[in-house]
This record gives sequence, C-alpha cells and structure tokens, in this order.
Amino acid sequence: MKIKELMKWTVLILLLISSIDTISAISLSSIPQTGVWVRVIYPGNFTGSIESDGNIIPVSGSVDQFYQVPTGDGIVTAILQKEDDSTNKITVEVYKNGVLLKRETNEIPKGIVGIQFDLKSVQTQITVTTTSLPIIPQTGVWVRVTYPGTYTGLIGTPNDLHVSTDSGDHFYQILTTNGTVAVSLQKADGSSDKLTVEIYINGVLVEQKSTNAPKDILEFQFDLKSFKILTTVTTTSQPIIPQNGVWVRVIYPGDFTGSIGSTGKMKPVTGSVDQVYQIPTIDDTVTAVFQKKDNSTNKITLEVYKNEVFLERKTSEIPKGIVEIWLDLKSLPPQTTVTTTSQPIIPQTISVDKSQQLGEQNNILTQITNFFKKMFGMR
Repeated sequence: MKIKELMKWTVLILLLISSIDTISAISLSSIPQTGVWVRVIYPGNFTGSIESDGNIIPVSGSVDQFYQVPTGDGIVTAILQKEDDSTNKITVEVYKNGVLLKRETNEIPKGIVGIQFDLKSVQTQITVTTTSLPIIPQTGVWVRVTYPGTYTGLIGTPNDLHVSTDSGDHFYQILTTNGTVAVSLQKADGSSDKLTVEIYINGVLVEQKSTNAPKDILEFQFDLKSFKILTTVTTTSQPIIPQNGVWVRVIYPGDFTGSIGSTGKMKPVTGSVDQVYQIPTIDDTVTAVFQKKDNSTNKITLEVYKNEVFLERKTSEIPKGIVEIWLDLKSLPPQTTVTTTSQPIIPQTISVDKSQQLGEQNNILTQITNFFKKMFGMR
C-alpha cells in the first residue's frame, strides 16, 4: 500500500473515531443533582449500551457506576447485561437533576435489564403544603407524603408523572378517580426516620406504605378501581368488645371522622362518644385514621382488638388532632387465652394435696414415737 493511501485511511479512521459519542463511567458517593444520569449497580461485571437522541454508546463496568447522558428532554434507553451466572441483582436507574425517574432490576444469571424513559413526560408537580396538623382533603384523590427529611421522586399516574422534591408533610392531588396511582419516592439522606406514603379517595385512606431504611425507595402502584366498601358495626354508648374477629374502638366525647379497614378495603366512618368497627380480616394489616372535628383538648382514643384481646392504643389531645394506627396482624405472637366463669371457683387440688401430705407426716411421726417407746420401755 502506498504511503498516501495509508495516510488517507488513517485520517478516515481518526475522523470515524472522533464522531463516536462516549460516556465516561463515574463512581459517585451521592446522586448528581444536575443533568441526566443512568446509574448501574451490580457487584460483578456488566456490559451494554445507553442511547439518547439517536446516539448509541457502549458501556461496561462493575459495582456502582453513573453515566451522564447528553440530553435534557429526549428519550433515554439503556440495555445492560450481567457477564456472569450469579443470581445477584443488577439495577438500572435513570435520574434527572437528582430525581429518580425510573428503575428496573434483574436477578437471572446473565440476565438483561432494559429501561426506557421519555424525559418530556416529566412535569412539575403542584403541591399542597399542609401544617403540622393536616386536614385530609374530603374530595378527590390525594397522595400524602410524610418524612422529616428530604425526599425526591415521582407522583402521578403511569402516563402522567410529576417530579416532587420536598420535606415534612405534603398532599399531592392526582387527576384521576378510576385509574392507577403511581409513586416512586426516595429518601435523600441516610437516616432511619420513617418515610410514609398514603393514598386517599374522598378523605378515605385506601393504601399506606412506609420504610425506615436509609436512602430507601418506596415504589408502588395502586388501582383505584380496587377500592372496596367496608362493613361497620356500631355499638351503644358503652360497647362490649366482641369476642371474635378484629375490631377498632374509637372513644371521644365529641364528633370524629376518619377511615378504617385493611389493605385495599377502606371505608369512611363518622361517630361520637364510643364506637367499635369490625375489620374484615384476621391476618392482614389493620389501618385506622381518625380526626377530632372540634378544637377541644379532650382526648380521642383509638384501640385495636383481636378476639377480644387488646393489641394497640393511640391517643391525642391536640385540637382537631389526628390519631393513626397501622398494625400488621401477621407479626403478632399467637394468643393464649384463659376462660373463667362469672364466679370462678378457687382450685382445690393444692390444698387437698397439702392436707393429705400433713396427715401422712403425722402418721409417720406417731409410728417412730411408738417404736422408741417400746425400745426403751417408755410409757
């Protein structure tokens, strides 16, 4: 090959190489707060590609890597594969300005995980900030997020997700009444404080999720069409706790309102004085949220019973105070009960045994005394 042709091909190869986009892997201790990033987490080696705006970039790495994507409102596509036969989980996440947008995982040996997200679908979420004593909205579908630190993520419906970054106690309205609510929120810090997400329909709590793990993510969907009606039982002013089933008791001298039930089966309830409500479950989760309707400092008390056995109690004396109980019945130890009559009879077995034992001892002592009297001629 002539020198001129060799130089020509060298120039062409260099031009071709310069036209290929590259993405450098970066190991970071925290989520980048600006730009679009793809994060890949896997204890072994992985390989694959990331695509945006028509550009496909090959990537490879291990452990925990971030790859910056040169787009702000395009479609991000990432396909990664495990290079070994382990069942360790490989996780792929997409972030924009520090907010988690989507996550996919795979635990299959040599498994492939693919993820695609349209950045134009991310909109700014309108929030409703509550006070330290929030009043639950009585109309519409709302997501309530409670966390003392900062959280970030997406709230909305699968086709209409909105970015949210907040702290404290906030309500987010969902513009659907019979669709699906989608939530993906992450704690931004390493604390073990509880992050709680609740979904309300017309003031009724229908779903609740929580986590205490540092930097953990709450990600779930709730089908609003799965909402079911709960049957309640109202007692007299001085109720007797039923001996069978799961029951919630509410005691307050004024009026109260709230919602009660188990997972996916909630109902709004109102009452006053002293009421008990049956929960149609024996091994699921009991959820109850009640609020005082007045500004008094009288105590409102919320109690949970199973088969007449007291399980948990919460109280509040704050004006318009809220009491909440979330109890997993499966986590409770087996109950041991002792049944008595209205006039119990004191067990007599022990006293009878003692009198018999005393008589036997006296008999033996008499025999020993007579033996010594005969031996020594005593009278």
